This record gives sequence, C-alpha cells and structure tokens, in this order.
Amino acid sequence: MDMDAFLARLQNYVTLPGPTRAAMSSVRHVLRQMPRGKSIINEGEVLKRVHVIQKGWAIRKRILEDGRRQILNFLMPGDIFDLQAMIDSRSDHAIETITLCEVRSIPTQEFLALVSEHPALASALWWSTVQEEGILREHIVRVGRRNAIERISHLLIELRRRLILSESADADESVSLPLSRQLIADAVGLSPVHVSRTISSMRRMGLVSANGHLRVLDWDSLASIAGYDDQYLHLDARPLDMTGCVNVGDRETTA
Repeated sequence: MDMDAFLARLQNYVTLPGPTRAAMSSVRHVLRQMPRGKSIINEGEVLKRVHVIQKGWAIRKRILEDGRRQILNFLMPGDIFDLQAMIDSRSDHAIETITLCEVRSIPTQEFLALVSEHPALASALWWSTVQEEGILREHIVRVGRRNAIERISHLLIELRRRLILSESADADESVSLPLSRQLIADAVGLSPVHVSRTISSMRRMGLVSANGHLRVLDWDSLASIAGYDDQYLHLDARPLDMTGCVNVGDRETTA
C-alpha cells in the first residue's frame, strides 16, 4: 500500500532499511475513504486495528456529559493512531474526521508481527511516541498559561511544522489549514466568539487571512507572538541508522 506520508514521518527518526519499507507497503490492510464528520473510533470501543491517516485530517476528542468537546490533538497525513490496540485496550477517546480522509487500517496481529520482525520500525514508532508525548505536554502549557493570541499562534505553527515532517507541505510555501473557528476554540479552550475576535485582530495585524480555510501570511511574526520553541517536537534528535539491523529468531543483531 502507498504509505508515503507515514514513511516520510518515520524517517525523521530512523533510517528505514529497504526490506522494512517493502514490508510496510505490503502489509494486509483495509483502505477506507471517509467523509468529513465521520467517527473512525468511538470512545470506549474495543480496539482491533492500528490506523494510519494517508490523506486528510482528523481529531482526537473527548466529549463531556453536557456535550462540550475538547480536542486533544489533530491527526494529519502520516500520523498513526490506536497503538494501544496492541495491548487489547478500549479507546479512552474518540477520533473523528474533519475533512475527507483516506484511512488505512491494519489488523493488530499483522502490525505486531511487522514490528517484531523489523526493529527499525519499532525504533521509529518509539521516537514517534516521544514526539506525541511532547505535543501533549505542550498542549497543557498552551491551554493553561498562554493568552488567546498566543494559544492560536502556537497551535498554527505546530500544525505547520508537523505537515512539513510528513512532507505534506514545504517549509517555504503558504499553508492553508482546514480549521474552523469552532475547531480552534475546542482545541485551545476558548469560546468561538473569543476565537473570532482574536482572528479578526490577527487579520488586521497582517498575520492571517480567513476565506474558508485559515491561511497564515507571516509565520515569523506568529512565532514571535507565541514565543514558539519547537524543542518539544524533538526535531534535532539524531535519526538512528537501523539499516544494518536484522532480526534473527527472537534476537536482534547487526548484519
């Protein structure tokens, strides 16, 4: 299967050998085209598959008893989710598409076999998990301590950086983000009205345009306002070279 975005993201952490890339491309899977607003995973659902976003965007979310929504994270091309399926658990949150999506679903046992047979993939997933933990920690800081314009600016820069990692955007190009004011509000802990006022202010400052999709016009100024430091994404971590690593029985050795 075509997993270009997923492979591009993983190879930020580990140099994947040819056999590993080939095995990932040929693993048994189900490909689904999913419209916007479709649930991929429901909260409490028993997880039986690991999923990869090939195209489009989705969100991790929690819904409170009164219907209020908190967006925990955004999922974009190259992102893998539901790794907790490998410990046979129920999902503690829901995942919903926010654009038309292409999602590849891999049976848990197939994915476990893939990871056990290819140590480079296991290492890449470990690095990916480290990065996601960093994103979640920064999310707490963003919602808990930053003001409105800082929260929104920080979120926009983070999403752009992640798109570049998956090669879904170039560093020098303008990026259009499929974010409504409601989505931004639920991600940064503000009301839609507060978000709308803040974005209007950002438009007057020449930072963004908002005609359907949100487009950032001045990334440098946005980063300055947010006090953005991408250390939490671990982008400077040296990729591990696993090209000489093979699996023999239950032992890992180097060729």
